Amino acid sequence: MENEKRKMRQEAAAAFMASLEDFESMLTQTEEKPTSVSPKGKPPSKKKEEDIFEEALADIDAFIEKRSHPES
Repeated sequence: MENEKRKMRQEAAAAFMASLEDFESMLTQTEEKPTSVSPKGKPPSKKKEEDIFEEALADIDAFIEKRSHPES
């Protein structure tokens, strides 16, 4: 019975190490990919991200306004 538990632990450890190696491989591949750069050599504009935040804030403001002045 102890041998069986030991074997299970060894198999689990081997599976964990294999998963860890796969994860490390994925990270390495991700790091090797070049980041997108605009033609002028500057990072891409964050305008899109800013628009998303502004829309989210507008939605939150509208929700709070609607909640504080419920229509009867």
